[in-house]
Amino acid sequence: MTAPVSCLRHPAVATLRSPLNVGAPWQSTGMDNSRFLECLSADYGDLRDAATAVELTAPVPSCPGWTVADLVFHVAEVYLHKVTVMRT
Repeated sequence: MTAPVSCLRHPAVATLRSPLNVGAPWQSTGMDNSRFLECLSADYGDLRDAATAVELTAPVPSCPGWTVADLVFHVAEVYLHKVTVMRT
């Protein structure tokens, strides 16, 4: 599933394109893997709490055409990819 264009305008995505990053946008800016895993864990908890507080069929206002289930699935795929990259 590809993120809608409106979701790609999120400030976090703009940070990936920052001149402070070295190399391609998916490369690390030097965050230690253990700290990165801590952040993923905290973000996962926040996402889980938010997703359980609403219906999974609820629309996501900032991502037209997406439901909460679509967003949770997308974020889970991204998190799993990041952890896989760190393990290899």
